[in-house]
Amino acid sequence: MNSYKVLFKVQLLSSFGFNRFLHSRDKKDRRNCILMGAVYGILFLMGTLYSIAIAYGCRQMGMTDLLPSLTLMASAVLTIIVTFMKTNGILFGMKDYDMVMSLPVSVPALLLSRLTAVYLMNLAAAAIAMVPSMIVYGLEHPGGPGGWFTMLVSVFLAPLLPMVLSAVASTLILSAALRFKYRNLATILLSVGAILLVVGASFRMQNMNAEDLAAIGQAAAQQVNAVYPPAALLSEALNHGSMLYFLYFVLLSLGSTGLFLLLLSLSFAKINTALFSHHTGGTYKMQHLGTASPLAAIYKKEFRRLMSSSIYLLNTSVGEILLIVLSVLFLFTDKGQLQELLGGYGIILEFSRSIPFVISLFMVMSCTTCASISLEGKARWCLFTAPVAPGTIFLAKIGVNLTLMLPSAGIAGIFLAIHFRPDPLTGLFFFLTPFAYAFFTAVLGLALDLKYPRYDWATEYHAVKQGLPVLATIGAGMLMVLPPLAVTFLISSWALPVTVCFTLLAGGGAWYLYRRISCFFSSNLLQ
Repeated sequence: MNSYKVLFKVQLLSSFGFNRFLHSRDKKDRRNCILMGAVYGILFLMGTLYSIAIAYGCRQMGMTDLLPSLTLMASAVLTIIVTFMKTNGILFGMKDYDMVMSLPVSVPALLLSRLTAVYLMNLAAAAIAMVPSMIVYGLEHPGGPGGWFTMLVSVFLAPLLPMVLSAVASTLILSAALRFKYRNLATILLSVGAILLVVGASFRMQNMNAEDLAAIGQAAAQQVNAVYPPAALLSEALNHGSMLYFLYFVLLSLGSTGLFLLLLSLSFAKINTALFSHHTGGTYKMQHLGTASPLAAIYKKEFRRLMSSSIYLLNTSVGEILLIVLSVLFLFTDKGQLQELLGGYGIILEFSRSIPFVISLFMVMSCTTCASISLEGKARWCLFTAPVAPGTIFLAKIGVNLTLMLPSAGIAGIFLAIHFRPDPLTGLFFFLTPFAYAFFTAVLGLALDLKYPRYDWATEYHAVKQGLPVLATIGAGMLMVLPPLAVTFLISSWALPVTVCFTLLAGGGAWYLYRRISCFFSSNLLQ
């Protein structure tokens, strides 16, 4: 137990930046930690306000009895996404694996310490999704101290089962990928397949023919209870005061976690050892050696770096994947069904004017440059002492990001233009606006990573998901997209001027930022 406490303390301090804030003598590090804390606080506040609005809306429509099922499912979805993105890097493939395994600690203690850190992240998501709804439910359905106790315990237990399911899926994907020579590629393909499966299942769950919102909510709750049994158990426990169903919910959550820890402890070392091993390619034969320009050579290096890391690629390409899936679904969706869903042809017309910013929303979620400098780590001197201009390095990193963004934006623009059939000028901005936002996001991410790099990461996950440049890039991108998206949807007469202005603003901002970062020299990057 003592080893678990020490390991958990180390994991907690390193994962959330507390260690740097408490012990770093560099004022820049402490300032970055404060900024990251502020960003996390803003995101937590926004999520809480959104959850409060949903809970209040359900109360106004007399649907509070559906809140336990729906909020538990929402918490499960958030937990699955968070855990799936974090498992490869916290449980598997961590940089300090050899050092940790050489310590006199047991594998279960090591696993439990790392899973506890992931659990705390998921608990924050569960609190955002469940606490406001549970308060509203408790006020509408007074159940006495027993009811409030049940709701409190359910918030703490809600992340356990979905965390286990997501970790099991990630473990199976890694185990299957180890059988392939190109295991990183196999991991990426299997993970993308899992994401598409979840997206497809969620769209299928939403394909309901209900006559009013209350009926939709009732049907959604019934589907949730059928698909996710813990939601049915908690709903029965709260709506009917059944402590037996609550006991089943507790046993299912705790039992699945204990069983997963037991089974994973038996294969943990084997999976990590295989991840750090390398296949030999056979006898080396001298062949023709090609030459390339410095820009092309660095671009190829950066692209190989992206494709060799499943954490890096998946976290930066989810936006493009979802965008293409969404555009394909629109392409094969009948306009009559869409009119019925959105409320008529007028709403479809307003929605079509917002499409440039809908596509751009996925662009700002898909930035590789915001971690590209940090991922150089201790080897950054190799790149930044090379006899090439800093601008060449920056262009290569931006080019890799645009390689993912521009094709997906172009494909989505074509499919959505075929479906909505806009006028020529509006259709032109289906492409111009996302392209401008793609350039802006790529350059902004690079500028922020140059300003606030994080080279002391223990796993790639820390640089890709927890770095200040990542959060700041996404936050700034949202601020650039959401206001014009709302205006173009709500005020049709302003749609074209707003689209033109923000397209020029994004393009001009990208050019200005690139000119600014070109002032950096390699000597600055080595500091």
